[in-house]
Amino acid sequence: LHVLHNIHKYATPKDEVENVLKLQGMCTELSEESLIYYLKSPIFFIRFSAMRALNHRVIGKETKEAVFKELQKGPYSSAYLAAIILSKNHVQQAIPFLRQYLSSEDIHLRTNSMIGLAQLKDKESFNEIIELFRSSTNPMVVARGSVAFQIINDKFPGKYLNTVEYILQKSIHFNNKKHEYIVDQLKISMAAIFGFYEFYY
Repeated sequence: LHVLHNIHKYATPKDEVENVLKLQGMCTELSEESLIYYLKSPIFFIRFSAMRALNHRVIGKETKEAVFKELQKGPYSSAYLAAIILSKNHVQQAIPFLRQYLSSEDIHLRTNSMIGLAQLKDKESFNEIIELFRSSTNPMVVARGSVAFQIINDKFPGKYLNTVEYILQKSIHFNNKKHEYIVDQLKISMAAIFGFYEFYY
């Protein structure tokens, strides 16, 4: 067991789960060392909770290595969270895995990989991301794909404006009451690409 002097080892898995749940709302106060400890737990829910706590943080080398191990676990794991955390922290080593996961059956992992590769400025994957968006009728792929387009256009202004046409096509396709939230996201992405994000609301 990985034992640290400043971390209390809880007696039961239930205690650990309850503790991590409490700590999710205190992620800015929780030490990175503590989160690394929880990432090494054999219990999925504990690792998942620790990953959520890391989602809005800038992380250090040891934490990046721990999160990278989660990314390598692939579909139907916490890898989909690792994809976002690592891309936010500019971990280029994640790129080969994210490219691979663009064809994953795990929709959460696939769509977060689209966003992650956009965040990491991986131009080689952009055509595949665009094609995934264009060919899909899955609401999650379309919604998150538009976010990826938004990021791509922010990173490379003026070079991928053709994505606006594809977003517009999808907004027409999903223009019904059932998919109102999808259309809202598409509109927000278009507004952001054209520099009107703040005025959309």
